[in-house]
Amino acid sequence: MKNIVKLFGIIALVAVIGFSMIACGDEGGPGGGAGYNPGGSTGDGYGYGWPSSAVLSRWGISGFSVPTGATSTSWAETSSGLVIVFNGTSATDSAVDRWFTNNGWSRTMESSSGNMYEKPPYTAIYVFNYSGAQRGVEVLRSGY
Repeated sequence: MKNIVKLFGIIALVAVIGFSMIACGDEGGPGGGAGYNPGGSTGDGYGYGWPSSAVLSRWGISGFSVPTGATSTSWAETSSGLVIVFNGTSATDSAVDRWFTNNGWSRTMESSSGNMYEKPPYTAIYVFNYSGAQRGVEVLRSGY
């Protein structure tokens, strides 16, 4: 029960951040966003397009590339987490699930609106059913 409450809380957070970022418009396509502080060592960056390899590495998702069918990508990073939002399809959902499960992450929760994956010290939440085509991935370090 505690995990379900946590999942819905994180889904709500991803939705709020995602809608805020998407409302700002799209200034880049997949893989094209430089952003503010891209790849900087302190976090607190954001941008349109896909996060840099340095940002992905900081959150334990090195090699996580734009999933099949994902468009209108944007991201935000703080000291407590990384959020990536994009539009996608069921093919995108399958690609994200395959990436996590093929890269050592354990799927610890499934629901009709998202999945939770863990690879200590990280937890990732993938939300795929909160508003039409919009999807989001949030990665947190344990303790947040």
